[in-house]
Amino acid sequence: MKKPTVTWVWLSGLAAIIAGFIVVATGIGLMLGLGGVWTQTGASSYHFAPRLDSFFWGMVSIIAVGGVVILAGLVMQFVAWIGAMINTWRSSEKTWFLLLLVLGVLGFQFIMMIVYLIAGPDVTYPRPPSMAYPPPAPPQGMRAA
Repeated sequence: MKKPTVTWVWLSGLAAIIAGFIVVATGIGLMLGLGGVWTQTGASSYHFAPRLDSFFWGMVSIIAVGGVVILAGLVMQFVAWIGAMINTWRSSEKTWFLLLLVLGVLGFQFIMMIVYLIAGPDVTYPRPPSMAYPPPAPPQGMRAA
């Protein structure tokens, strides 16, 4: 995977994670604000009793959709991390590959991917020769002048 593709996939995953968290937070806020009744049970404690109506279940559905979007963003970021490791594996210098692998496994994948996207190499190789057919040979009976 080329570095521009890795960058696009990783940033798209980040955008999906942020959007998913916004959807989940909105659903939770609306559910707790409008989906039930709060009663005070003590000096500083409250009890929430949800109304199990269509609004409440709609908010549960919205929260679930937000969770799926977050999960999709996490998968996209994982795919970008794997793509970055494949890209750096092609290099004769394995420092970037080892940094991505070790720090990613240790839990610093987010930070390492930001560093890679800013300063990491894009290992490119020249295009392979064209697969076009060679020019035809001259006829056997004719001589070249």
